[in-house]
Amino acid sequence: MKFLNSPFVKILFYKTFLLTVILFRIPSIYLIPTYQNTFLTSQSLARILILIIFICEVITNKHRFFSIGNKNAKRLILTLFIIQSISIIKAVNIESFWLSYKDIILGYMSFFIFIQYGFNKKILIKIMILTAVVNLLYQYILVFNTNSFLVWGQHIFYVKNLDIVLANIYRQRIYMNAYDEIIIPLLWYLNSSKNFFIYLFITFFSFISNFRSRILMWLIASFATLIYYSKHILQSLQEKLIIFLSALLIIVSISMAHFVAHFQFDITFYDRLIINEKANIEPLNTRVKQILGSIEIAKTNIFGVGLGNYYDNIKKEYNPIISSDSKLVYVGAIEYIHNIFANFLVESGWLAFIIFILILREFVANDIKILKKGRSENQLFVISFWTLFSYGLFNPIVPGTYQFLFWGIRGLLVNKKK
Repeated sequence: MKFLNSPFVKILFYKTFLLTVILFRIPSIYLIPTYQNTFLTSQSLARILILIIFICEVITNKHRFFSIGNKNAKRLILTLFIIQSISIIKAVNIESFWLSYKDIILGYMSFFIFIQYGFNKKILIKIMILTAVVNLLYQYILVFNTNSFLVWGQHIFYVKNLDIVLANIYRQRIYMNAYDEIIIPLLWYLNSSKNFFIYLFITFFSFISNFRSRILMWLIASFATLIYYSKHILQSLQEKLIIFLSALLIIVSISMAHFVAHFQFDITFYDRLIINEKANIEPLNTRVKQILGSIEIAKTNIFGVGLGNYYDNIKKEYNPIISSDSKLVYVGAIEYIHNIFANFLVESGWLAFIIFILILREFVANDIKILKKGRSENQLFVISFWTLFSYGLFNPIVPGTYQFLFWGIRGLLVNKKK
């Protein structure tokens, strides 16, 4: 017990925590490319490390570990976790339940671990930016050297994630679940000119992805960041000129994304935004149907249908002759609810839905207090969190990466140190 509390172990745990942040921020790769196993991936390793840190902290610092921060929010989160755990009673597909359960466990553990280890936010900001550069390189190869990516990618990247990436290429889209748009507000904290170029590349790949949700995240993060810094810019003619030139570069970056997407995919973000196109309307209609359908299911299942069991409680309709790529995307589109509120409602029931609303109320109240204070890293992470939250309004929240970042950033904002 004393050994676990020694300075050496604490430093080791802290550096291990930073490693898990890196591993969850980049695409999951096989640890041994010649031996591809689900349990031997970078993100599987990160999950194990998070579990080890969590267990050790509970054993050695149980009182302090659970006492820091907003106690009311913690009670609500623990209650939500218990309700989601007992939803297994209603589950008809136990395998799907466990697949979702391991992700929510990861999220809640991350919440408490970020509270404990998120004291040096400057280091975390640097890691977020560094991993974004890795993700940009990944997307660059995917877009501009697709053939090479297909050859060596199957030996390096986790096959389930790779299948989704390849299926979306078939749909003329670039899939990336790293949520790099959330680091936009963090880029300006270090006051480095290099970060502006990172921002331009994030802009380019957000628009070339042809995913409207990524464009929405980019818009929210960019405008919220501009508003945040508006009090500290436009004070001189030189600053006004810099802003003008920056705006031009952003327009150039978006225009290049449009041109390259048209050349590579024959479809651009502009095409995706045309509302009168059937291909663009159907996904929106599907989301509305999912939300309405979840309410109908919840009427007869007030305690939910069980984590990951939404798909087992709906009528499946798809064309058996469509291609395997299209079927993978189609099934993925209907298997998971594309709305964070509907997800809690249908899978965990009305009580979990209400508790999640109360948790969000605690988050909003906490963030208002943070924003009223002077400039700090926390204010930037507030923008990052709500940018990530916007993604969950129109997409599934099932990936472990989303859970890790969602609850991890909230734990970071609970940490009293700015």
